[in-house]
Amino acid sequence: MAKVKISLAYHILPAPMVVPLIGTVITGMKGNPDLPNPPVPLEPAVPPNPNAAVDLTTRKTRLEAAIEAAAVGGRRSGGHGGHGGQG
Repeated sequence: MAKVKISLAYHILPAPMVVPLIGTVITGMKGNPDLPNPPVPLEPAVPPNPNAAVDLTTRKTRLEAAIEAAAVGGRRSGGHGGHGGQG
């Protein structure tokens, strides 16, 4: 397998720009024979597995919801983030 260099430049993007990037990553990886078993699943497990890693599609959906909530002054949900669950 060829070595791949991963860019972490998305860390400097505003959240609304990360959402379409995640969509592009999901589309590019889905069905890719070179990535048959990615370390982060692309879609939720069926049947649901509470012990499985959170898939990329769910992460994208949660980010979209957080962006929408923030736009109307809502709280962040899910207890994720570095503010001790506040803000």
